Amino acid sequence: CSGVCQLNGSPAIALACCPLINRASRLWQLRIVASSATGDPTFSYWQLGGSWFITGENRRYNKQAGNMGKLIPKKNFRIRDGSGLGAFEVGARYTRSDLTDKSLSGGELGRATGAFSWYPNAHFRFEVNYGKAHLDRKGLSGQTDFWQFRAQFEL
Repeated sequence: CSGVCQLNGSPAIALACCPLINRASRLWQLRIVASSATGDPTFSYWQLGGSWFITGENRRYNKQAGNMGKLIPKKNFRIRDGSGLGAFEVGARYTRSDLTDKSLSGGELGRATGAFSWYPNAHFRFEVNYGKAHLDRKGLSGQTDFWQFRAQFEL
């Protein structure tokens, strides 16, 4: 396993152990609003998550950049006999945000998300996420289910 880093000056840890990757971070103060009228509020956020490459790949930790490197599938997807399927990853994450400080009352938001990603090669990623979010604000509660779809190109 490797990969302890700092994220925006806050403690963060990312461990890459074979095809299993775990992430945890805590941003103690995240300044979103710079406003003297509202007292320059700061908000907090934390996340805990992990993923597993079903096909056995692993991201390498880049010590110089302080992040996880690009995923390179063991076998690229091609539409012909004898080629691979690319790489498949499943993941889950929970995040918690406190958006209340000073004169702003945004409430607390918790979000649980599951993800399935397909990497046909080192340049493309297709992902589908499903999640649930819950907001508590000023004595009111609300929740939602959501789907997210993503297509990504990386050089």
